[in-house]
Amino acid sequence: MKSLCLLLLLSVTCTAQQIMPGATVTSRAPLPDAPSHAKLFKRTFFAAHAILLTSVVYDVEVTHQGLAHPNCVEGNTDLSYHPTRGQLYAENLGIAAGLSAFDYLLHRKHFEPGAYTGAVYGSILHFHAGTEWFTRGCFN
Repeated sequence: MKSLCLLLLLSVTCTAQQIMPGATVTSRAPLPDAPSHAKLFKRTFFAAHAILLTSVVYDVEVTHQGLAHPNCVEGNTDLSYHPTRGQLYAENLGIAAGLSAFDYLLHRKHFEPGAYTGAVYGSILHFHAGTEWFTRGCFN
């Protein structure tokens, strides 16, 4: 059985070489449906920054609801102890816009690993800060 399989494999290989004697592996064209690097980067770049925007909204809304509790105050030293929703959005969206602009500049300078650092770092900070309101007992 093994000799029959080996004979079949050798005959197919010889036949393929007779049909296309000059064919090489490098002569193949790239797959047409494979996404290009630029499209893939745009998708991941926008997804990472959409998550950053989502984390900012989560942090601001949970902070605004937590400030309604009489014993809870804002921990950000740049703002007052009881900032308004508009002040929270102005502060946090300004920082998120700056991070996104910096990430875009890193992308334009072809430093792609650094193009996600602002979004990842900001998302972690905002999700952590929003979740702290629950752990401090401001939602009893």
